[in-house]
Amino acid sequence: MKTSLGAENNVRWSYHKDAVKLVRSLKKKGWQVWALEEHERAVPLSTDADAQFSPSVILIVGNEVTGVDPGLLALSDSIFHIPMQGGKKSFNVAIAFGIAAYELK
Repeated sequence: MKTSLGAENNVRWSYHKDAVKLVRSLKKKGWQVWALEEHERAVPLSTDADAQFSPSVILIVGNEVTGVDPGLLALSDSIFHIPMQGGKKSFNVAIAFGIAAYELK
């Protein structure tokens, strides 16, 4: 709440202790599940996200150290990565989400 400066009052959000259980439930309701992660199934974010986009998409980003939970990756319909140059392989999770949200808007 401190860093959101009140934005939490303008964006619908909820807390769920078991993300895998939540995602299974949402998939049954027709939601698409996308993950942003370095993974063997991952394709560059700009590759085909536009062709697949629908209003009912969940974008999962993971912990900066451990990444996206393997159970969530298994449930993901698509896995994307942000192509990078240089020595590092990932962005800070907030930056990565911002790039992905912009690309998918």
